[in-house]
Amino acid sequence: MEQKDFVKLCTSIFKKNGLIKHNSSYYRDFDNDIILVFGLQKSAYGGSYYYIEYGFIFKSINKHMPYPKYHQANIRQGRLSIDGNYAMEYELLSEEVFSEHLNAILNEMIEVAAGGKDSIVNYSILGTKRAVLIQGYDTLPYLGVAKTNIQVAP
Repeated sequence: MEQKDFVKLCTSIFKKNGLIKHNSSYYRDFDNDIILVFGLQKSAYGGSYYYIEYGFIFKSINKHMPYPKYHQANIRQGRLSIDGNYAMEYELLSEEVFSEHLNAILNEMIEVAAGGKDSIVNYSILGTKRAVLIQGYDTLPYLGVAKTNIQVAP
């Protein structure tokens, strides 16, 4: 698969799952103050590598509204991984395998976001799928979570 085909496939899958594109990020806005964001990032090391990062944005406290990039999400979940690889080498990817993985993580994240703040807390902070990064000192108070043993970036 070529780069343009990879991006086109990602865009198609995101759109089928209700996300809209703005620049290089994809957003799904929920009625519960939550936006789910996915972003495509071309590797700075060259080659045919992309990263797909994702996280949750809280509209009422995110200072980068209306379209925060994935790295400005209040809760960053990290990168999509296929077989332990975080860098997607699109030239070697099977469209079928990649589509299955991307759809699976999209469905999981949509379910978590639709469940609201408590669902995100259970998934990202208390659960086994911990967030990679929590951003903004007001994020934990917004979620009603004590800061005990949790690092927060400004």
